Amino acid sequence: MAVHCTAYLSSVNGSSAYANVTPLTDPYGAVESTELILPRDNHLLAAAIGGSGALRGRVQSVGLSRIGYPQITPINGALTTATGITRVCDYSQRPPLVTAGEGVSVGIMNGGAASTLALLLFGYDLKAPPPGQSFWLRYSVTAGAAATANTWSTYRETDATPLTWETTPPSGTYAIIGMDHWGATAMAARLILATYRYRPGTLARTSVTAAWNDPLFMDGRLGILGYFTNWQMPALEVLCTGADTAFEGMIRVIRIGGPEMLPSSR
Repeated sequence: MAVHCTAYLSSVNGSSAYANVTPLTDPYGAVESTELILPRDNHLLAAAIGGSGALRGRVQSVGLSRIGYPQITPINGALTTATGITRVCDYSQRPPLVTAGEGVSVGIMNGGAASTLALLLFGYDLKAPPPGQSFWLRYSVTAGAAATANTWSTYRETDATPLTWETTPPSGTYAIIGMDHWGATAMAARLILATYRYRPGTLARTSVTAAWNDPLFMDGRLGILGYFTNWQMPALEVLCTGADTAFEGMIRVIRIGGPEMLPSSR
């Protein structure tokens, strides 16, 4: 199973025709110009897009053109949750197929040149959340190294100012079924899981009291997002508009067994 979060972010002018947003460097797929090329067949589970003057957006590939480029609706009018990127297009119940090796781009029409963010969730071999009790684990970074604006920045437990987990769970393997993240200029966040290339993630909030995130990211609707053990806790990547040095968030987990239960990477 796998759920992967990828971001497209650039200034584009789509005032007269769809203009493509540039994907950020990604560990799961290869970036070529304004396209992301996935290594295997995936389904498009969800998409969100936002930017000043945004009018409409769509996900594009050769294969998707045969069914009509999936539109991203509703549209957000800004980049962060402080000003409105909370609306998500949920395709998870009947997801379009994205074929391995095809370039995937995101097109937008807007009122003129503006910084635009698109967040896509891809997945394959999805599995429903397992039985058991779910609970939230809180993490934080306080006075860490400044994030680099408009690109993914990484934080780990081994950093000089580390990513810190408020509670270390008991010995075992855990399935992740939800994520929440907030920071002053945060746009998105995703997890780095040991032995896995894919990185599940979420739209971010700008404070703990900001508008609640879309339930799609929170309540297990996408099934199992990934796995980890208590002795290899996830690392974190954040995407911000500024040089933030402090973040907080939580992951929602279910214990599925001992460390030997960790599924192999695919």
